Amino acid sequence: MDCHFMRKSALAALLGGSLAAALSPAFAQIKAGRPAAAQAKAPMPDAMVQGAWARAMLPGAKVGAGYFDIHNTGKTALRLAEVRSAVAQKVEIHRMSMEGNVMKMRHLGDGVEIAAHQRLSFEPGSYHLMFINPKKPFKAGEKFTAQFRFTNGTALDVPFIVRAAAAKAPKNRAAAHH
Repeated sequence: MDCHFMRKSALAALLGGSLAAALSPAFAQIKAGRPAAAQAKAPMPDAMVQGAWARAMLPGAKVGAGYFDIHNTGKTALRLAEVRSAVAQKVEIHRMSMEGNVMKMRHLGDGVEIAAHQRLSFEPGSYHLMFINPKKPFKAGEKFTAQFRFTNGTALDVPFIVRAAAAKAPKNRAAAHH
């Protein structure tokens, strides 16, 4: 029998079962009922989000809007595929653009790509998030979190702060980032 195993087992018996978990990672994983893969930290995306905010909503409104800057810090393009939040039934990525003399808004079902080492601003009149059927209207001063999911399998939890309904994009969004 392996000497190392015998010493480890004897020491664990002397010191008690709780230390056995600390001495044997495999034992700790089995005892906790979680596979090793579930304990590993999920990879982080090559993205930094700054200045995330949402507009306060009027009572009875069925949609809210969210804005932020996202910076791809990686060497390859990154696609923001989906956003989820407990505050709304659904969150969609949208873009507004002028077509002739008409402002049009489009749902970007495939998400949006951020080129390597580039920044993309989600701001009023351009890219933005639509929080559809929120559980309650957003009120100025409230905070909530949204999870940004990328096509490479990574995700990022982003805190938002709700600003007044008439608020414009802050001039210095670099003050807060994730």
